[in-house]
Amino acid sequence: MTILVSAAWLLLGALPAEAQSYERYTPPELLSSRTRALAHVVRAYGHRHKQALSYDWRLMRAAERQLALTLEDPQAKLDIEALRAWAWEEGWTDGELSALAITTRDQALAKALEVQLEQAFGDGEATAMGLAVSAPVQRPGGWPDDATVVVALSRRLVQLAPVPKARPVDSTLQLTGTVRTRAIRTITASVRCPNGRVLSVPLPLQHGQFIGALGVGPTPGALHVELLIDRGLGPQVAAAFPVEVQGEGLGAASRLTKTAARAPAPHNATAQDLLALVWGARASQQLSLPKVGPRLMTVAQQHAQDMVDKRFFAHVSPTSGNVIKRLKKLREPFVHVVENIAQDGSLDDAFGQWLTSPGHLANLVDERVDHVGVGVVDQAAVGGRPRTVTLVLVMTRRHR
Repeated sequence: MTILVSAAWLLLGALPAEAQSYERYTPPELLSSRTRALAHVVRAYGHRHKQALSYDWRLMRAAERQLALTLEDPQAKLDIEALRAWAWEEGWTDGELSALAITTRDQALAKALEVQLEQAFGDGEATAMGLAVSAPVQRPGGWPDDATVVVALSRRLVQLAPVPKARPVDSTLQLTGTVRTRAIRTITASVRCPNGRVLSVPLPLQHGQFIGALGVGPTPGALHVELLIDRGLGPQVAAAFPVEVQGEGLGAASRLTKTAARAPAPHNATAQDLLALVWGARASQQLSLPKVGPRLMTVAQQHAQDMVDKRFFAHVSPTSGNVIKRLKKLREPFVHVVENIAQDGSLDDAFGQWLTSPGHLANLVDERVDHVGVGVVDQAAVGGRPRTVTLVLVMTRRHR
């Protein structure tokens, strides 16, 4: 039996040139009996964890494309970045996406899916699902062979009105929508512009609705948008999508990765390697290099290990709470704190998630911080599990 699991928050990539909108109406399709049976297994998993999972046709179409890749090359890695980009093509915008792929005997597929949903996602929160399943291959003697299922889960925290995928230079981008829980206190648009500049724009929130407009600027390229919400436990990515700023001389976005002169991290990554990447990125922007805080290193490493041991991926731990609680427990003084987390197959790829995410990049290049702590749990050599990395940056005193 072959199992592939992947989870991501913000893996931003390129979109096709088509100028359709996100969150446009997507007509439903008729599910096959095999798909319905496995969808029932996924819904039952959600029910056990008090999650009402709705079927999302956009995720289904993205899962179908991943399934085609898996059938073409059974050894291919589950590509969460491609899966997200395919979902974007269909108009999907949720900020959190997880997926798994299972290949096993057709008769055991439903049971294997039930087991792996629990092992891979546990109590992880999700609101939508999409899946694709292959037909079993018939052996010469007529016995069924292996079948493959790809399942994609996402979490919807805000409901956006349709948003165009492309806008002309010097125009505005309207962001309107509704939050899905009253516990949300604030909502902010974090934007990485084509020229590399990162902006943070609070969106007025009233009676569960928000509306705002962003200037796309005069530079053609990719405008990466994230909507960050705060439910009292720190910021969460509620939506993420790129918008193409179109004009003469259309070019690629300027990225921090191009200006940060850094060598690839070694295969067996350590905390020191991650620190070198952090310092290199800040130095490339002429920012101060924060000092290493021993207790911050402990906080970051313990949270990275906690996520691996308890099989979750979030800023808030079921045992240690959020980063503020973790710092207070060790009596670490601070007046301002930010935290980044990532999981990927290599340290460079994990760090790259922060460089391409406006919210995480803003934390990385926060001018106020003066101390840093990092944590790295390297499981890449154990069953293909990803590296889990944590970055904690704090300002220890107010600067006059």
